[in-house]
Amino acid sequence: MKILLICEAVFPENKGGLERWMLWFAESLTKLNFEVEYINASGVNEIREKVKYTSVKSKNWSYVGNGKRSIKQSINFAFAIRPLIRISRPAVIYSVQAPIFSLFSLALYFRRPWLLIVEWFEIWSIGYWRNYLGFIPGSIGFFLQSLSQRVGDIRVVFSNRCLRQLGEHNSKNVLLPGLYMESEIAKLNAFKQRENLLFLGRFVGEKQPILALEVAMELRQLGWTGHLNIVGTGPLGKFIQQEISTNEMDAYVKLIENASHSELEDCFSNSFLLLHPSKREGYGLAIIESAERGIPSLLIDYPENASIDLQIPSQIISESESPKYLAKLAYDAYFKQESNYDLLKAWQTNILPNMKAKKSVEKIVSLINENVMK
Repeated sequence: MKILLICEAVFPENKGGLERWMLWFAESLTKLNFEVEYINASGVNEIREKVKYTSVKSKNWSYVGNGKRSIKQSINFAFAIRPLIRISRPAVIYSVQAPIFSLFSLALYFRRPWLLIVEWFEIWSIGYWRNYLGFIPGSIGFFLQSLSQRVGDIRVVFSNRCLRQLGEHNSKNVLLPGLYMESEIAKLNAFKQRENLLFLGRFVGEKQPILALEVAMELRQLGWTGHLNIVGTGPLGKFIQQEISTNEMDAYVKLIENASHSELEDCFSNSFLLLHPSKREGYGLAIIESAERGIPSLLIDYPENASIDLQIPSQIISESESPKYLAKLAYDAYFKQESNYDLLKAWQTNILPNMKAKKSVEKIVSLINENVMK
């Protein structure tokens, strides 16, 4: 059976939770003897681990000003996938919701011979749309998103927040178990005192890496003597480095772009806290990966931050985005490292196994078998 995956971004060309999940999902399907093709806009045209990657263009898609999406690129992607679908002739199409224009393109097929599954990683509120694009364009974006939520034979989500936004839990709207991708090198070792902070995420405005720098400056005033590692990639990378230099933070802040697995593990192993001030998270994979290593996360309670819904013990959730207040919370966490570690050790044993991405793959395959065989 042939399954066609549709997602602009490809890992490792584009690093993020969604991209990593799609890689995991694609390769998991090939191990279950499905034929898998992955339509992307990342300029990837090759076979990797038995997955055939087909790009709509030769170059990678990119962000525009301040790390925002390009509407033109999204519309072009929606049109470009159509001839590739006709050539592919799949039994199943599995498409992520972003960009939503591609969902309308898929909906225009009448009497289509494939099962269409749409994954909703996140659903933006009207307030967020307007803040992101402006009042009128944002209102239009929210309206289009509302229409696109009806597209698909089956719609799958990873959070109760998304499920509520789609409507009731039924045969068309399915909640998947989770996105925890097991790691052999992330096992909890004996507790040790740690000194550093970690920021892990895309270098775009909504992830707020500059706020992380401001928190680190405030922590120095409180007496913290560790280091902040800022790990990720994105259009704000040069600006972050400029801010580090301008504020004379080079001695205790390190910017690591496109970190290797070993570099990231070194950062985790020496950190007592993941500083994660993101305004928007569809799931919060970094929060889980931090917690499985015994490290709590400091989050801000924004309306679009679904990582709060994970309810991992020892998560520190702030109602304020004040750097001074966030620094105080981080400083308190520094002195509670062992108790936080013990809470997360119990969570890893009792709760984390229920959040495995492997279980989500199994559920999706079950849905495919139930519906394609009809």
